[in-house]
Amino acid sequence: MTPGEFLASIAPLFPGKDSVTQVVALAGAAALLLTPAEYLAPACRQPLVWRKGLLLDAMYWFVTPILTRCVTGIILALLLLRLNLQRRLRSEHHRGVTVRER
Repeated sequence: MTPGEFLASIAPLFPGKDSVTQVVALAGAAALLLTPAEYLAPACRQPLVWRKGLLLDAMYWFVTPILTRCVTGIILALLLLRLNLQRRLRSEHHRGVTVRER
């Protein structure tokens, strides 16, 4: 497997435009559904829209899914790279090829 083939094979592990669009759509849908519920039966009485911690909540809702997918993709890519290298070294060992002979 060439480096280009490897990079092409792990490309789906990382978020693209579609993933970001899905996160925005799901967060918007959750806001539309949960805002009335919070208004009707609040856990704590406070302003709904411009309240303390709104920016932190927004960052959490949008950044966490994207970062989680990136970190998962990086970990999976590193594992696949390691497995590929192990497989390559084993096949060379069985053929009797040493590192110096390459």
